[in-house]
Amino acid sequence: ARRIAAVTSQAAEYKPQYRDETHLVVHLAGDIIQNTLHDQRDGTPLAQQTAAAIHLLTQSLAYLATRFPKVIVKTTPGNHGRFLSRHKERAVHQKWDSLETVIYFALKQALAHLPNITVEIDYRPYYLYDSFGACGMVTHGDTVIRPGYPGSAINVAGVRNQINEFNAPLSHDERVGLFAVGHVHTASVVHMGNRAVFVSNGALIPPDSFAGSIGIHDATCGQQLWEAVPGRIFGDHRFLVVDEYTDKDADLEKIVKPFLGF
Repeated sequence: ARRIAAVTSQAAEYKPQYRDETHLVVHLAGDIIQNTLHDQRDGTPLAQQTAAAIHLLTQSLAYLATRFPKVIVKTTPGNHGRFLSRHKERAVHQKWDSLETVIYFALKQALAHLPNITVEIDYRPYYLYDSFGACGMVTHGDTVIRPGYPGSAINVAGVRNQINEFNAPLSHDERVGLFAVGHVHTASVVHMGNRAVFVSNGALIPPDSFAGSIGIHDATCGQQLWEAVPGRIFGDHRFLVVDEYTDKDADLEKIVKPFLGF
């Protein structure tokens, strides 16, 4: 809760001098919950994971709606939110059939009374969005655009080829200029040779026992924040770091209260 609150607070305080003419776009790109992927005994029961995600994100988004004239929440599922009974590995068909889509719909319903916030849910395993006439694309990163193995490697040449393939059938005006993913747990920004920008997001929480089992023992946690202006889909940028000091800041619970059960 405190880490979400810290990111929420920093986003709310970003360039307040332009607030009256700024819209906030929130990208929820999957892996909102842990699920029980690697060990059926590991992880909180799914009902509690789902309720906690709704509880925390509703507060965060409602707070942001008090700080921006308009908030647009765009969503896509990840691999952790999938229904294992259907998608035991990668969700290739109907990826939207996911517990995370249920969470997103709950957010949409919970925030429906706020006139300046919208929650958008796409049936595709990615979404496109308009930014002053330029096009951005966000997908989780386990399908569609696959940048590499979580916490281990981001294959820049491979990403460039995938971007070229995605843009190949599109006209010049339709081509995507920014590709963003989650999944890899490592934050990066790469300005590609094909003039596209590739952005990978970090994780809010540190590596778990499974990550430790494959040799990943530490990570810089946080979330990406960037500004878009006419003519530049990826402008001024910062990475919002959260860490053990964030965890000790009880004042953050004034923004997002922790989930304490049903």
